[in-house]
Amino acid sequence: MIQNRIRSLIQLCRVVELNVNDEKVQACIAAVAMDVSLDVNTQGEALMNAFRSQTLPFINALKRTEEFRETIAVLSGELSVN
Repeated sequence: MIQNRIRSLIQLCRVVELNVNDEKVQACIAAVAMDVSLDVNTQGEALMNAFRSQTLPFINALKRTEEFRETIAVLSGELSVN
């Protein structure tokens, strides 16, 4: 499931011309993908809000979690395929 969420978020980033290789963009993708409370229709808005605000303390705290590292690994795999 998270892989599908990541794929759709990568596609969105490409449509709005966000650099998916940027570490901050990847952190935003991972954060939105991890938020299971978001449905498919609200993921795009959540991604753009996360990218605009990029609150560093929250991103840094998120990066310390195992779930984030696992999500980034899936994201890296998807980016290497595309």
